[in-house]
Amino acid sequence: GTYNLSEEQARAILELRLQRLTALGRDEIADELNTIGAEIIDYLDILSSRARVQQIVKDELAAVRDEFGTPRRTELTDGGSDMEDEDLIQREDMVVTVSHSGYIKRVPLSLYRAQRRGGKGRSGMSTKEEDFVTRLFVANTHTPVLFFSSRGIVYKEKVWRLPIGNPQSRGKALINMLPMEQ
Repeated sequence: GTYNLSEEQARAILELRLQRLTALGRDEIADELNTIGAEIIDYLDILSSRARVQQIVKDELAAVRDEFGTPRRTELTDGGSDMEDEDLIQREDMVVTVSHSGYIKRVPLSLYRAQRRGGKGRSGMSTKEEDFVTRLFVANTHTPVLFFSSRGIVYKEKVWRLPIGNPQSRGKALINMLPMEQ
């Protein structure tokens, strides 16, 4: 049941198989090279065509939407006509400071702290030499403040509309905020 092959015959059989194997390997490499070449041509065509790029992006986004999309749970409606800017302002206590020269500002009460024993103290407002603080009061952001002019005209502003500052800032001139004459 065995074959008696000479050494030359065994080598011939081995060489035949190796040639066929390398030919098969060459065929696979050639097929792969042809496939990659076709893909490169397709990619270059995609890059040269704006419409094709947009279609590919559209298709990919549709696939993502189909895979991960969930229906909207919230309902978007128009805000009621009764909604105003003031409704969006948080209620907070503010320190309102008015100077003799007509500068005004508001500072959150949370920025002030109690002075400890032997403390140096903090400046509540930086002013010019001839200016000084005339009014200092705490009010809520939704509290209206009345301003009386020398001509007898009254202006009403909510505290949240006053310029915000830090404890050391001077504030903003009332003449720039209200329609007042000199």
